[in-house]
Amino acid sequence: MKKNTKVLHLFIGDKFTRALIPFLNANFSSEEHTFLGILSQAEKGELKSNNVHCFVSPLGKHLVKNIALFYKHCKNADKIIIHGSVLNHFFFLFPFFLKKTYWIIMGSELYTIPNNSGLAIKLRKFVLSRVSHHVTHIEGDSALANELLHSKAKLVYSPMYLSNTVSTAEFEITQLEDKKTINVLVGNSLSLNNNHIQIFEWLNQINDKNINVYAPLSYGNNLEYKEMVMAKGKAFFGERFFPITEFMDFESYKNFLKNIDVALFDHHRQEALGVTLTLLSLGKLVYVNPNTTSYQSLILKGIKIFDNKLILAEGLRVSREVSANKPALEKYYSTESLLDSYRKIYS
Repeated sequence: MKKNTKVLHLFIGDKFTRALIPFLNANFSSEEHTFLGILSQAEKGELKSNNVHCFVSPLGKHLVKNIALFYKHCKNADKIIIHGSVLNHFFFLFPFFLKKTYWIIMGSELYTIPNNSGLAIKLRKFVLSRVSHHVTHIEGDSALANELLHSKAKLVYSPMYLSNTVSTAEFEITQLEDKKTINVLVGNSLSLNNNHIQIFEWLNQINDKNINVYAPLSYGNNLEYKEMVMAKGKAFFGERFFPITEFMDFESYKNFLKNIDVALFDHHRQEALGVTLTLLSLGKLVYVNPNTTSYQSLILKGIKIFDNKLILAEGLRVSREVSANKPALEKYYSTESLLDSYRKIYS
């Protein structure tokens, strides 16, 4: 890394960025990067790092002071990394900073861009169409962003966050033909994008009485949808339906996933990548909507996931070949691959 090169991370404090900061600080000198974010003093205190700085809250009330803070840090940086679509109104004031800006594409921000002409979306389009690079592990998200924004940003491959890294130490393939009862995971949250009812209907058509259906419903706040999913699940599967309504920490959730045999997702956009990668790292069979950028990206990496329509054509008791997933995950989704991707950005 050349002398005096400085990387600035702009972010809103969440579980992804709060975990990333100590990881990067452990592997790079604090002189190489600075973090400037919207987070509480308690969150800043938890990070315990001198290179983490906060905007003054509330942002609007202290606008002049925050603009000055933004300008100072961006001016001093050789590269700027924005985590998601953040601080668009500040970049609108200083668009010349965008030529050295890398955008970590979370995914959800892509789907607010089409068919929306509100001021916030116009600012978002203005900013994101001018960044120099996209950072993502889903190549299709970068292509879609350039298409939607009429931009030509270059792609930098990265798992982006620790939540997208996995260990394959517990990778074990289950032969489904030999199982008396199959445990099926449906969806990952209360988002309508899970399309739970459609999957329930598919499973009902298979009419396999020796399956247990698990639906995680603890993440999200759409209580009306939650009640509908629970009622439909009970109507279709009776005592074989198990809604997961209590939040689990990561280790507890991973232990739960070890007992799953097959996961069925029908999101119509890139979603649930963290749980998908965890399931794959355990040797599980994962069926998804093939029209998503994540499906296409994983297939290109040699990772075996499957078109969810196959369950109607062939049922669930099919032991598919997924042994190639272990080396592919180690290549693309290890903590070392995450670290290597940031080394390339920082260089």
